[in-house]
Amino acid sequence: MLECPKLTNRTPEQIASFLIKKFNEEKVKDLIEEFKEKGFTNKSLVEDKNSLFQFLVLVAFDRRPFSPYEIVWAQNDPRSVFSVLKKNGLLELSKMQTLTEDKLDEILEKLKVKNLHLNHLDLSRRIKTSKTMKELASNIERIQLQLNSLKSGYDVMKLHHMIDDIHGFGPTIASKFIMYSIRCMGIGNIASSEFGFVARNLKDEWRNSKWVRQLKEKGMLKEVYEKLKDDPFAFDYFWDLDRYYCSEGKCKECEL
Repeated sequence: MLECPKLTNRTPEQIASFLIKKFNEEKVKDLIEEFKEKGFTNKSLVEDKNSLFQFLVLVAFDRRPFSPYEIVWAQNDPRSVFSVLKKNGLLELSKMQTLTEDKLDEILEKLKVKNLHLNHLDLSRRIKTSKTMKELASNIERIQLQLNSLKSGYDVMKLHHMIDDIHGFGPTIASKFIMYSIRCMGIGNIASSEFGFVARNLKDEWRNSKWVRQLKEKGMLKEVYEKLKDDPFAFDYFWDLDRYYCSEGKCKECEL
């Protein structure tokens, strides 16, 4: 990503206002519609354990090297992670609870998406998909119970820690799940300002980290975060800027 020429002429307040506006008018709306098309809604995630399990598995894959995100989530593409796992019955919670981790690993080792083997979630091969999926299956009732018990930011942090502890997730991926399900889908009806601690974890996401670096260099990062205190997840609109504008050389079309 090249240096953004517009940052120099923007105040932290202007940047934050832009992010909040775009996040709510575009990103939240688009995510809700996309997930609904795939069968994931605030109702299905809190009522259907299989739906929640599927969603969390796909969120776990939603990272590099499995990018762009379409190769994970595309429901109608037979070559996506979603389709390949579903075809092999690996998005069925009941089956997952009966398979041993070794047997699951054996099956996943034979599956590929865009020349990427599905038995590992990272190129270093330290994150075993089979371990992630088995731990999710074992903890799905506890996770769903917490989803149904959300009343405050403290409850959200408890859920975040619960998912963070599962092999292969970590704070950034766990925060993406919180953003998708609780902030965007509105599970628990938690005020947007309650997500500060959890939202900060998205600074380490690959695309967002490019903006973190630039804002740090200009001494603006702390002030931008402060101006986003009423809706801290809006920081993730930087992801959209990098994907759809910066990486495409569309600086003039960008409204920042």
